[in-house]
Amino acid sequence: MIQRLTKRIRHRWTRRHDAAVSTQGLSQHLRTTIHEVESVFRGISNNLELIDEKTKRLREDCNVLLASAGGHDESSQLLFRVAEALEGPMTFLTGCLQHHAKNHQLMLDSQKSAGDLLQMQNDMVSSLEPLKFMLVFFKIEASQLSEENRQTFHSVSEEISHLHILVDETFQKNIKNLQDARSAILTAEKRTKTEREHQSQLISQKQAEISDAIQAFKTQINTNSKKSAHLDIHANNFENAIGRLVMSLQYEDIIRQRCESILKDLEQKPEGISQTSWLIFQATQVETAAEEIRQSSHELNSGLNAISSQAKELYRAATTMDQFEHITASADGMVQMLLESLESIRTMLAQSTALSQGSREAIQPVRELTKELSAVVFEVSIKIQFIALNAQVRSIQVGEGSGLEVLAARTAEISSELRALGDSTATQIDTLHAAVEELVQTIDSEWDAGKEHLATIEEQGPELEAELHALRDSTLNSLQIVASLSEMVTGFSNDDAERLHKLSLQADTLDQFAQELRQQAKIDKLKTAARQAIDAEVETLLSEKRGAMHTRIHNDQQSQAFDLGISTRLSDRANSSKTLSCDNIDLF
Repeated sequence: MIQRLTKRIRHRWTRRHDAAVSTQGLSQHLRTTIHEVESVFRGISNNLELIDEKTKRLREDCNVLLASAGGHDESSQLLFRVAEALEGPMTFLTGCLQHHAKNHQLMLDSQKSAGDLLQMQNDMVSSLEPLKFMLVFFKIEASQLSEENRQTFHSVSEEISHLHILVDETFQKNIKNLQDARSAILTAEKRTKTEREHQSQLISQKQAEISDAIQAFKTQINTNSKKSAHLDIHANNFENAIGRLVMSLQYEDIIRQRCESILKDLEQKPEGISQTSWLIFQATQVETAAEEIRQSSHELNSGLNAISSQAKELYRAATTMDQFEHITASADGMVQMLLESLESIRTMLAQSTALSQGSREAIQPVRELTKELSAVVFEVSIKIQFIALNAQVRSIQVGEGSGLEVLAARTAEISSELRALGDSTATQIDTLHAAVEELVQTIDSEWDAGKEHLATIEEQGPELEAELHALRDSTLNSLQIVASLSEMVTGFSNDDAERLHKLSLQADTLDQFAQELRQQAKIDKLKTAARQAIDAEVETLLSEKRGAMHTRIHNDQQSQAFDLGISTRLSDRANSSKTLSCDNIDLF
């Protein structure tokens, strides 16, 4: 009898001792779980803080990219402004090329007229050559005349000599100048022709590039209006994925309160509650805590995967936009092409202006020479007519046989020849003068317009280039942010997955403790009525617990849109406002 009583006491003591040991281990593990949950959720929250900062910037940049894709923002207008700034100089240079054929013909006409004038001047000199021989002959004849007639003869001879001096000095000088001018025209014409042909190829190429780029840009704007909507969808999906993950972080409140409640209950069993009911009640709470941990781990893991997936989709949507690949985001795209075009047009304008200046300088001597030649030809024609008339008068005064009548007749013939040459020369000079004047006017017009366009492009160029560089850098930076965000989310997902795995291990350990508590309760050995009584008592305890434990859920997610306020929410969760029962897990 005593042995049975002793055995029964020892059994009860052992049972209580085992329960105490199990409860002590459970309490220690629950504290570890609370610390582990706080560490896991704190780490994920910190990661979300960084992601939130990135996503705010990303959202702004997405709006910029979307506006660029639609062709409605300042960046798109900048591209059109640059194209418009290039249009004037391009049109001017194209006009110069169109005028080049005319200028080339004018230069050829001027060169031909100069050659014809050279021949006419040589013909004039040849026409005057007989007078030289006649003067020698008449000087011999004059020695046989009387003193009075000799003086008359000498006066005519001196006039002819003065005419030769005029021809020898003035004509030869002008002929030399005319030859030099003709050579200058040829040189300028060859240089201009070569440079214009080179410019023609460059301008045609640049015109085609700019025209194609603008047309492609307009086409891409229409195409990207659809793609921009696609990009916007991914941006919104990314927002929603982060929002869902933030909501999932509130499991920390549920798990912490559950564990704290169990710890508090483990400290002291209420009066009037059987040990079996109390063990079953604690086991049920521990199982609930383990299930909540698993569910939170699953929700967080799904949320992280969703964020990672949406980040990749957003990156893929952004980087496949034709707008960003082939225009603003590419160093070989439209921005670079426009930058190169600005520099090319600036160079071609400078070259065109220099060519116009060179042609103007080359044609200017011819312009002055035509005026001088007109005066010289007129003077020679007048003087030869005067000599012929004077010789006739003198021959009449001296009488026949003096030889002056022969000189007068020959001089009259030469005068007639020179008059015809003078008329032709005057006509040729007028033709040359008109061609030169038209050429000079065209060159002056091109030169003035070239200087004006060059000044404009020099004034606008630096600002446009700076804006183009800023546009490209900004767009590339936006895409880099998208790429870095994708990499960041992937890295965080991997780190957080390890944390969540450790959290799942805590749940497995809690299940083991719950199983031990149920084994200690030995409810399977009880009769049906006793079990039903235990179940009713446990349900009463659980109902009271449900009414005493609360957590909060944030319902302002939609109103706050993309501003997640993670730091504030983290603080709110720490304070654990009481608005919703933690057992309403299905709300998540």
